[in-house]
Amino acid sequence: MAASNIARMRQWGRTFRPTAPGLLSNAHWLAGAAFLVLGILWLRTGIGGSWSSDSRQNLYLANLMLLYMLVALGLNVISGYVGAASIGHIALFAIGAYTEAILTTDYGWHVWPAVLAGAVVAMVASLPLGLILLRLSGWYFSVVTLLLVVVVSDLILQQKELTGGGAGVFGLTMPYIGNHQLDSRDYLYFIGGLNVVVFLMLRYLIDCTRWGKAFIAVRQAEPAARAVGIHPFVVQESALMISAFLAGLAGALFAPLPGIINPDSFPILDSIFFLLAILAGGMGTVPGPVVGTLALYIVPQWLNRQQALKDYSFLVYGLLLLLLVIFLPEGISGGVRRLWYQLFGRWMKQDGGGAGSIAATGAASAAPGTDHQALQYLRQGPAASGDFALETVGLSKQFGDLVALDDLSVQVRRGTIHAIIGPNGSGKTTLLNVVSGFYRPDRGSMKCFGRTLPPGRASRSIRRGVARTFQVPQMLPALTGLENVMLGCHSGGKVTMVDGLLPLPHVRRERRRFEARARACIELVGLGEKEMRAACGQLPFAHQRLLEIARAVAGEPRMLLLDEPASGLHPDEVRQFITLIRLLRDSGMTIVLVEHNFALVGELSDSITVLDAGMLLAEGDIHAVRHDPKVIEAYLGA
Repeated sequence: MAASNIARMRQWGRTFRPTAPGLLSNAHWLAGAAFLVLGILWLRTGIGGSWSSDSRQNLYLANLMLLYMLVALGLNVISGYVGAASIGHIALFAIGAYTEAILTTDYGWHVWPAVLAGAVVAMVASLPLGLILLRLSGWYFSVVTLLLVVVVSDLILQQKELTGGGAGVFGLTMPYIGNHQLDSRDYLYFIGGLNVVVFLMLRYLIDCTRWGKAFIAVRQAEPAARAVGIHPFVVQESALMISAFLAGLAGALFAPLPGIINPDSFPILDSIFFLLAILAGGMGTVPGPVVGTLALYIVPQWLNRQQALKDYSFLVYGLLLLLLVIFLPEGISGGVRRLWYQLFGRWMKQDGGGAGSIAATGAASAAPGTDHQALQYLRQGPAASGDFALETVGLSKQFGDLVALDDLSVQVRRGTIHAIIGPNGSGKTTLLNVVSGFYRPDRGSMKCFGRTLPPGRASRSIRRGVARTFQVPQMLPALTGLENVMLGCHSGGKVTMVDGLLPLPHVRRERRRFEARARACIELVGLGEKEMRAACGQLPFAHQRLLEIARAVAGEPRMLLLDEPASGLHPDEVRQFITLIRLLRDSGMTIVLVEHNFALVGELSDSITVLDAGMLLAEGDIHAVRHDPKVIEAYLGA
């Protein structure tokens, strides 16, 4: 027994031995940690002295900085990852602070339950706001969140009986832990520890669960997100709730610090500071809010204490921000990572992957045999029912005066490859968009394996067994090929956002399951380890096309809709594509193929539907369609 334990320990040592390339690839994390340590040391000695009873103002500033960092960590979820830039988080900060203050002074609550209540009230307040605000896009959302600050400030002034109006709420005291009342230094350690916990929880949620990829997909490729079963509005609302909870929590923890709060405690410039912090640190990166808050908070404090620069501190601060935007548009943490890759990229490639290792890949490897693991996943799926995989009756879709589909009825038999062809503008892609839920038909009905398809609900299509690809591959360029394909497993996940905050056993099991399925699907389409590890934006177009098919297959669909999948593939890859599609059909999957390559359609399809001006022109096998006079006139042009 002892010998076996020693052997396992040696094997563990060989498996987890740190390598130079591995450390270099995580340099941005190491740089962020070093920046945090330097910031703590600077706070300890640089802002006016040490942490002692003689430096109450310094302790207040340090506590405030850590509370602002907590807000920035939450804001980064909704603004950095989901892409909805909010300038109104100071309003949620104020809601949390006033909730805590009112509950402790007017209703006699203990501080800690009141702090939690402040976070919950801010989160609940964000729900109706999300219903309105998240339907806006871009800077419209930002402008309305800025108006939210004005509205909350006005309500505070108007509700004098509750909030004290302009005078504010008095008599707030520092909380107790047991019989010990925390002082400013204790509070600093407590808030610092809370920031570490929140940082680690958010990092795990974003880097190690399906939800982090869902955030990025909603921001960068919403059609792809909907196709794999992600409901964009649900993801946006959930991210806003997390962000609002942390902003309210920070505000509730802020209230005891000054002992009094009033509208002047929540200036609108602080709300802009939160957004600048994640921009400066690196929007959409986990270390970004930490690095950005430290930089933007410490620099002005240091400038104000330099006699030579005191009168020009605001000018110097603005100039530094301008230089940061010009030379580090991806933020400090992103800039550090980019510089690190430039300096040590050659060593990092020794790890077998990396973003640059696929710069000049050749054709994809040969397609696998019929016993491939990905095909086994498909065969293990629920059995399809009904004679037809797809039935449409009287489908009509009109865009203004343009009739895209006109009373179209199509039947696709189970387990076949069914091609849809026609001249440009005939309604082929519109039909796929209607079937997959991206468009709502004006009239008509659809059934998939005997079950009615809900119209206009793309995020539910994969749960009905329908997956699809797009004319232009909808990939997430910053993520690796493996991460992109893992996104296709989203609909089969059971981990909630709350579970995903902690490294629970079932969370780790789901990630391993998704990774194994994604690897199998990538190998199925003929790609390998290099394509898995490379950033998708650096892969050739043809490989992105194959990865998109792999992502669709990862959702274990019963019917796959392919929109011009062979475009951009060279002849060898087209042959591999034909083999792949036949393997999928033989595994029981139904393929609906929109393709302009008539030779490919003739070789691959079991049946063909020809459209013209949104109407059914002809149906049948390749021989019947090829010799149909109407098809020759409308499509072949001879």
